[in-house]
Amino acid sequence: MLRVEPPRAARAAHDPILLAGADAVGRRIVRDAIWAGDRCTWMVWSSELFAGAWRVIYRTAPPDLYDGLAGIALFLTHLVRHTGDPDQRAVRDGALRQLVRCAGDARPEPSAYTGALSAGWALARIGESLDDDALVENGIALVDHALRTPFAPGALDVQSGRAGAIAPLLDLARRFARAEFVDVARRCGDEVVAAAEHDGDAALWSLAPGLATRNLLGFSHGAGGIAWALLELAHVTGEARYAATAQAALRYERRWYSPEHGSWPDFRAALPPGTPTHPLVWCHGGAGIGLSRLRILELLPDDAGVRAELGAALASVRAMVAAQIRDGCTDQAYCHGMAGGFELLAACAERFDDAELRAFVASTARALVERYPRTRTPWPCGVMDAGETPSMMTGTAGIGYAFLRAHDPAAVPSVLVMAPP
Repeated sequence: MLRVEPPRAARAAHDPILLAGADAVGRRIVRDAIWAGDRCTWMVWSSELFAGAWRVIYRTAPPDLYDGLAGIALFLTHLVRHTGDPDQRAVRDGALRQLVRCAGDARPEPSAYTGALSAGWALARIGESLDDDALVENGIALVDHALRTPFAPGALDVQSGRAGAIAPLLDLARRFARAEFVDVARRCGDEVVAAAEHDGDAALWSLAPGLATRNLLGFSHGAGGIAWALLELAHVTGEARYAATAQAALRYERRWYSPEHGSWPDFRAALPPGTPTHPLVWCHGGAGIGLSRLRILELLPDDAGVRAELGAALASVRAMVAAQIRDGCTDQAYCHGMAGGFELLAACAERFDDAELRAFVASTARALVERYPRTRTPWPCGVMDAGETPSMMTGTAGIGYAFLRAHDPAAVPSVLVMAPP
């Protein structure tokens, strides 16, 4: 059973293997930058809905956090703080100039990972890290732009909808004294609560009509992520309706845990070939649910169900990571690859001061560095039927960021669970 103790300041691991993994990723990203004057960008692989079908495309990086400039620049910002490498610094600065230049092209939608809010949150956090008031102002202005646009009816999930906007808005409100951002977070929370369907004592959401066999589970598009977001809002506002709906969402997700698989089912109707029915990834599986429970345990420390779910997710994800290190990994990225599980392991090692788990994280990192950078093998990224891509959630920036998070969790904020300060 997990030993629960009060939240404490993160202790930096400062393992040179972890930093070597992040640095190796950074060097590849520097190599692949495309320059125009004093600005740079990248070509990225992504999956886009086109003419009613999902297609793999190769395009210039958008401004977004998920697969664009904001995520790449955020990784390079924290990497340079640890390496001091002048080439990485130059590319970071070129990427930031390009991000400021093209940020207005981001879709004005309330979302943590796509659109103007995601890019604005990243710019503001980068500006804070660099003590650059102009970057902070650019980021806040971009968020303001997103919030001035009337919210279109639509997504409620964490990855691309209302629930995902809550934590970044609360984070920015606290850091930069923008109380109006809390009001917008409440508005998002109210829409999520109002849209909940109820089945007995459980709350659930129709997040993918026609695309799922049941209401979805998990962090990015399901009940677990929405529960986390509403609990963050309840913690800041003290309003009980958010916490009550969050706990009802946890009850819905709890119904579907499978002891046989050590995870939760993926209810999407059309899964890519070879996708596990009970995956252990961030977006639709055990890694994301485990990360949500790790944070929720701080907000609900007496909830035995949350503690048990975290323990189950941790055990299964550890076995998955060990198997992929042994047998080979087809996807190392954050969203639906091994890096999300790697971050859960590193975060639990830190949170529970588990020396044995910390050693397992270090040995995993060592194996990855030996397998990919030292053999000059491309990192397996998360866009099916595509090559290496520098994106945060589906590519190498996220792989490097996971190494950095494990190396120095106190200095590198999570992008998988954006907990407010």
